[in-house]
Amino acid sequence: MSYQEIREKFRKEVSMPSEQLKVTHPTVWNYGPEFVDYTEDGRFTLSFPVRPEQRNGYHLLQGGVISSFIDDAFGLFVYIASDGNPLSTINMNVNYHKGVTLEINRVLVTASVIRAGRKVVSMEAEVRDPDGRLIATCQSNLLNINKVELHY
Repeated sequence: MSYQEIREKFRKEVSMPSEQLKVTHPTVWNYGPEFVDYTEDGRFTLSFPVRPEQRNGYHLLQGGVISSFIDDAFGLFVYIASDGNPLSTINMNVNYHKGVTLEINRVLVTASVIRAGRKVVSMEAEVRDPDGRLIATCQSNLLNINKVELHY
């Protein structure tokens, strides 16, 4: 599959009609991300809006929400790259570098595959604010249940 074909699959999946997205990817639908880019070097970027109810008592975006954004980006990436085959998260290590304050109303999550083996797929992600400041980083391993080849 060519880079352009994969890029179009990513765009199409995130942009599908709301009711279809709600059934296919309920958490993604709930967070309302927008497709930003899929680059030739295999980096997939989504933009997530930050909503008031996602903030904690200090008015910062709650860390669990940030990790959910990352997990959704990983999930969409492998869903598309594996032609719809399930991969299960083994672990996720999230490091928080900066809080998401009130003036930040959107974050960008960029995910990529480090290694795609027959048993384990290793991925990494960065979360940045719209000005490019690093908010969080993540490394994750996913179980390649059906030993599928990923296209990315």
